[in-house]
Amino acid sequence: MTATARARWMMLLWLPLASACGSALVGAECAPGYALCDGRCLEADVAAVECADGDGDGAMPQMVEFPVDASVDAASDAGALDSPGLADGGEKTQPDTGSADPDASSADPDASSADPDTGSADPDASSADPDAGPHPPACALGLKECDGLCVDLQSEPTSCGACGERCGNGQLCQLGLCVDDCAADLLDCGGGCVDPANDPRNCGECGEVCRSGVCAAAECADAMPGHVVVVGHDFSESVNESMQRMVGNAIFLAVGAPVRTVVYRGSAHDASVAGVEAAIARVEVLDGRSWQPREVSADEVTAALASADAFLVHAQALSSNDELLELGTRWANALSDFMQRGGVVVVLETNSEANGGSFRMLEAAGLFSAGRVELLEASTLTVATPGIGVAARTTSSYRGEPNTVRLLGVAEGSVVVEDPEGEPVVVHRVVTP
Repeated sequence: MTATARARWMMLLWLPLASACGSALVGAECAPGYALCDGRCLEADVAAVECADGDGDGAMPQMVEFPVDASVDAASDAGALDSPGLADGGEKTQPDTGSADPDASSADPDASSADPDTGSADPDASSADPDAGPHPPACALGLKECDGLCVDLQSEPTSCGACGERCGNGQLCQLGLCVDDCAADLLDCGGGCVDPANDPRNCGECGEVCRSGVCAAAECADAMPGHVVVVGHDFSESVNESMQRMVGNAIFLAVGAPVRTVVYRGSAHDASVAGVEAAIARVEVLDGRSWQPREVSADEVTAALASADAFLVHAQALSSNDELLELGTRWANALSDFMQRGGVVVVLETNSEANGGSFRMLEAAGLFSAGRVELLEASTLTVATPGIGVAARTTSSYRGEPNTVRLLGVAEGSVVVEDPEGEPVVVHRVVTP
């Protein structure tokens, strides 16, 4: 990618951020020894490499919280995620083939503020409350916000294991614990014990940054295609096997064994959460796969994704558009990095009076955009590409159970399931590096 093209991409990526709540680092400063690099606080030597040419690709911290599966880390060395913005409007999307959509279009700065009742742009929907105080920084993958700074709790001696937990004089931070010396297979890099075999900011040696954000066997590896699946089914009431297949197949697009899944419940209804978990468990049995869910709070998402294969967002029935946009802004950097690792993001939808769609969380990262969701009357749904990808081992049509919604104004992605009018109910987007 040329420098001009990269600069244009960066501007488009940050436009939705600006509309949501201004700069992601308003009111925040980097700690001593760190430098600001594209809205993220990185160690000074890392930032010097990352931002010296204006690329600011960012990097992913060490995976430590789930058991490491070598098959997940077997990827290759390419540039940073090239994720163009999303176009507004309601272009028809194509059937799901499992390949990337070639018609990705440019970002619309107004696309992230749709009115849930009309689908039209609402100029007030994404404006920040001037009395709400500064927003927390949008931390990169594996980092957590602590008092306005993005830190790695696994290796930061001033916040070792938890915000503000300082190690004693001469001590080092190793896997979130203060120690006197690093383990034999770890390196002391700036007071933190890191694994040079899989740390993309210290790959093979301290300060060796992988532009892809992926380090495998102490060598930088290529970024991988990521997946975003938005499912317009509510699992709180009646559920059929095809619906179960949609969410289960989406999670098992990830290659982990088990699939390490970060789960965000947020304002979802308990019955919906239980129904989704039962659906995935059903597909586990049918296909002989397994998943390892880990429910986290909003503040824990960016750090937890560093060691995950999939990210499941339950239908946010009670959250407002502004609340969803604000969360997406905080998660944007981490989600972009997560996509480079071949991560899978699955978002559930339901009919909500509070918002126009849970997918709003993905808009700031440029991963998905639509106008709004709309409740469907009971009808027969058509599987656009039965037997492929998310629709593997499903029937060619099935009943849309209560509270099924359709996605209006989807900008890009592949239709997996559509309603009788041809509007998408399930959409799969492949995000290529």
